[in-house]
Amino acid sequence: MFLDMVQRIRTRRHPTLRHGPTLIISTIATFFGLLTSLLGCAGILLNNRRFLATYAFPAWLEFAFLVIPGHITGR
Repeated sequence: MFLDMVQRIRTRRHPTLRHGPTLIISTIATFFGLLTSLLGCAGILLNNRRFLATYAFPAWLEFAFLVIPGHITGR
């Protein structure tokens, strides 16, 4: 009886394992978004056009990272 319970627990998947790739990509997107926002804020505060021009490319990458989890879960 105890072994049957253990077997049922082992075969049951945790809810976070089902959405593993989505959670991982969302976490990466959050971290990348924080870094991108720091670059953008530095460009605004320093009034530096080079920082703001460099900020444009990571901002597009951040947008892609935010769209990917929705695309994965919407399939």
